[in-house]
Amino acid sequence: MQKQELNSLKSHNTKISENKNRELEQKAYIFLFKRLLSFIPGEKGVTEKVTKVLENENFLNSLSSEQLFNACQCALEHGLIDKGLELFTKLNSKFPDLEKAWQEHKELLELLERKNDLISLRYRAKRLLFKENLKTLPKEPSNKNYDNDNDNYQNHFVEYESLAKKDVFQPFSEIQEKQELLKIYMAIFRGRDDVFARQWVDRSKENTGYVPIKRPMTIVDIEDHISGSKTYGIYLMNPNNTVWTGVIDIDLKKHFRTKGALKGRIGLVKREVHFIFENIRAFASQANIKLIAEFSGGKGYHLWLPVSKPVPARSMRDVLSGLIKNLIGKTEFFDLELFPKQDKLTGKGLGNLVKLPLGIHRLTGKRSFFIQTGTRDLSQQLSLIRGFSSNSPDIIINFAQEVGKADIIVHPALSTLKERFPLLVELQQACNVVGEIITLCLSGHEPGEKARKVLISTIGHLTHGRQMLHFILSKTPSYNRPLLDYEISRLRGTPLGCKRIHSLTGRGEGGIDCTFELKKGEYAHPLLHLSEWSEEAESLSKSERIENLQDAIINLRTAIDIVERFL
Repeated sequence: MQKQELNSLKSHNTKISENKNRELEQKAYIFLFKRLLSFIPGEKGVTEKVTKVLENENFLNSLSSEQLFNACQCALEHGLIDKGLELFTKLNSKFPDLEKAWQEHKELLELLERKNDLISLRYRAKRLLFKENLKTLPKEPSNKNYDNDNDNYQNHFVEYESLAKKDVFQPFSEIQEKQELLKIYMAIFRGRDDVFARQWVDRSKENTGYVPIKRPMTIVDIEDHISGSKTYGIYLMNPNNTVWTGVIDIDLKKHFRTKGALKGRIGLVKREVHFIFENIRAFASQANIKLIAEFSGGKGYHLWLPVSKPVPARSMRDVLSGLIKNLIGKTEFFDLELFPKQDKLTGKGLGNLVKLPLGIHRLTGKRSFFIQTGTRDLSQQLSLIRGFSSNSPDIIINFAQEVGKADIIVHPALSTLKERFPLLVELQQACNVVGEIITLCLSGHEPGEKARKVLISTIGHLTHGRQMLHFILSKTPSYNRPLLDYEISRLRGTPLGCKRIHSLTGRGEGGIDCTFELKKGEYAHPLLHLSEWSEEAESLSKSERIENLQDAIINLRTAIDIVERFL
């Protein structure tokens, strides 16, 4: 009996030990996977390290389908083509339901023109994805050299083409041949035709730059760029001082790029990004201008404005200037720069250069991506440009003329009420902090409890402030009319002060500089920006009953807008 108990205890201890070992092994594999993804292509000795990791079968067997898919892509990014193909074969066999893996494997073999392997892949896909057709499926061809037996090859290739039209890859039927997509890409992101540039990096000095390549860009170059093996940029200005595209460059300010500089302020940075994008989008939409937004892979974003035919660089610059006019002096974390920077080439160089989208930044190792798709999947990224049509040159030239006449451009959502609420428009233009919150609310973003308090405790002190607040906050997802009326009715005393506003919005006592000058001992608050502000003139009850038919019409329009959004 004692012997049985001893054996049982030993068995139990062995199981505990095995479980602990498995847990430690799993943690080690998780660390190894993260390490694999952190390697930057092109660094000295990195390829050997990646190869060593991908040779570990136990590690590969521990990966999920998505992790193994990422490992395949990692192999390709580091130039390990054969290893990548080997891993795709393993992935297809182990996780046959991961359809994007079949698609990536197929496209890679097509790119490499490995027709024999394509035939085998089609047969394997048909067997693994549609097992009910196993009995009727033709036998998989052998690995003989079809180049020496042309008739046999042609017969199997006809079968391969027949299978290609069936539903093995039907979920990806919206994606046409890669060559067609790349031609669309080249037509949209087009620069000077006779020269482009390749990005280089000096990691010892943490420096990067470009070297000109004096020949036309080809589809093969674009393939290399998108695959990540090389990174290219285009010169925007044609020799006749016209451009095919303009770019708004939104970069993090230099003093915020050091490690730890943004600690505790990431939320503010994200809010400012939303503010910039929504402000530009609103004005572009009003003028029927279409933009493509891209994370640059470096320190910010690019907003591309392509045209179907070249336009004068001066007109493009005027349009870009108009789109960012309301943002000048109102951004704390980002600098905005326009490309092209000049109206004419001086003859001393090739003009401004911008890195093409979807490439890998050679210094950071990060891939750029279009932010409209909501995913970084490369096939989805490329599908974005399929439905994009470049802007008409007439729209650009006409908008450029209109921008030149206007000193101040009013946000489209406020332009219809400019006569009714001139103070609201004036405040949105004058106060950077309150103006940012107003813009985000008008664009449908939730302001948050603190930003909401800032709005109510400033605008609520104005005549017709209640109607202004209902107009602004009715655009947000959580708008509650009775609750807002209650909050306004509780307002007492003076408007919320600048110091408190900066504290609530995370800017401390600093933030973006104000534009008004205080008299000695004067209490600072945003309403001092307004030309008609006086405490005596704003002594009305904050409950603000409807006094005339015009007030009732505004309230009715607000209610109708809410019902329309609900429907």
